[in-house]
Amino acid sequence: MSCQNQFDSNKQTEIEVPVEIEVPVEIEVPAEIEVPAEVEVPAEIEVPKYEDIFSLVGTKWRLEGIIDVETGFLRELHPKDCDEYYTILEKLTKGWVEYHKDACDCYTLVFNTDSAFTGYSAYNKYLVNYQFNSVLQRFEFTIFWATAAGEIGDGFLWDKIFHTIKFFYFKENNLRFYFNDNNNYLLYKQIES
Repeated sequence: MSCQNQFDSNKQTEIEVPVEIEVPVEIEVPAEIEVPAEVEVPAEIEVPKYEDIFSLVGTKWRLEGIIDVETGFLRELHPKDCDEYYTILEKLTKGWVEYHKDACDCYTLVFNTDSAFTGYSAYNKYLVNYQFNSVLQRFEFTIFWATAAGEIGDGFLWDKIFHTIKFFYFKENNLRFYFNDNNNYLLYKQIES
């Protein structure tokens, strides 16, 4: 049976509509919007301000390593000297990696605008949007573009960690990207641009 023949257009069906619909006379509206009483900010971090976002623009940061909050242990990621690594790689590949050498500075971040930064792993590039969350008093970010080919050294570890992080804190010349329920963070120090 075709769709047209399923319904008889001459036959009308009555639909019962309730005469009275009950509408509540009073609607309860909360007096205030609830904001979390305490925002969990790691103890050693000074709560950032919205104005801090502007002081990040045009800055460049290098990863010092992964910090264990409880012990203070710093684990450095390798390769540490990217210039030396890429010089050797360029010779081995007869110039094929020259583009990557110029475009990629291992484990660095460059804050291009007040809403975007570029991050580099050991070999790949990440474009990231960020904003200040005034309720939670932290900088939040979303990776919107990343390459993932040919990672080297600890770049795989950095990439895995970086994709789990959703916020960071900024204080003077430190950026801290917390992960693992705030038990660890990636520590970045500001370098000259």
